[in-house]
Amino acid sequence: MNKNYFEMPFVLAGKLILLNITLNGKKEPFIFDSGTPQLILNKRHEKTSRTGTQPKIKEVTGQINDIPATNVTRLSWVALSWHDVMALVIDLSHIEAQIKTDVSGLIGYDMIKDYDVLYDYETRKIILIDPQKTEAYIKWDYVRQPLLFGNAAHLPILPITIAGKICNMAIDCGAEMNLLDKRHHDFVYKSGSYDPIDEKKLMGIENDVMPVEIGSIRNLCINSQLPINAMNFLFSDISHLNAASNINIDGLAGYELLSAQKTIISYRRQEILFQK
Repeated sequence: MNKNYFEMPFVLAGKLILLNITLNGKKEPFIFDSGTPQLILNKRHEKTSRTGTQPKIKEVTGQINDIPATNVTRLSWVALSWHDVMALVIDLSHIEAQIKTDVSGLIGYDMIKDYDVLYDYETRKIILIDPQKTEAYIKWDYVRQPLLFGNAAHLPILPITIAGKICNMAIDCGAEMNLLDKRHHDFVYKSGSYDPIDEKKLMGIENDVMPVEIGSIRNLCINSQLPINAMNFLFSDISHLNAASNINIDGLAGYELLSAQKTIISYRRQEILFQK
């Protein structure tokens, strides 16, 4: 295998990326979630002894405090491997129930931060690329857009114009649907670009439930330059995410944006590349 490029085949569990990860010598199903700052193990399957706690973690539905933590001796992903990795231990049974499959954990930002990450939903591959080799790897036309990075580095921010207003959308491949903070609801609703679809309940990592409204938004544009197709959004309170970020976050963009074309996120160069 070329050491500059690491291809990771995946399957979709709903709209979530499911990978085979080798955990302490055994292959296990993990969800790839770039919005997760560090490795998470499913409490229901995790059998190693706990080594301490982490004070808190922020996710879509709120903040989780005093999380048990454990040390993973070895974690490998195709030709990549990590040793002595600290992992949080959280109950993910509600995610298993949602996608109807066992999940041993979540793998995210801390495993990919040193690479350019290519999302190719058409061929069901995640490709990690040496940032110095990306230009040589790309064989297709693309549009390059800058990203904003605050102190919450696991959430790169892409300005997206929504109904004429620029919103800072954090990129998170674990977001099955785009999310917009509820403070923007009235503005979007009155813009004439919004079509309500449904109401449902959003469940977070710790099984807390939040009622949300879902709708389709038209007249979208990346960074005031690149028009994109209408996408579905749900509205929810994400004030807790802003409490952890020095850049105001208006929402999350995930599967619907990333799956529409080949997309590369570069954490090193702080940019995103969209296939034309």
